[in-house]
Amino acid sequence: VFDTVAEAVTASADEMCQAAVPDMAGLSAASDACDASVEITQSPAAGTLVGLGATTITLTATDDAGNFVTTTTT
Repeated sequence: VFDTVAEAVTASADEMCQAAVPDMAGLSAASDACDASVEITQSPAAGTLVGLGATTITLTATDDAGNFVTTTTT
């Protein structure tokens, strides 16, 4: 017996077209010789709904003096 019928999958538009951005800032670490509490932020923010596929997330670490460094991930 050969199965030649394609399967059908149904889902709502949100399930098929969007996904929430994960909390990458919470999974990241940064350090500074003069600041023990470097703040890490991300854009787009965690929980933001984006279209399916690769999304670039920018992480920024900023110290109390305003010095910062950024990196990206997908």
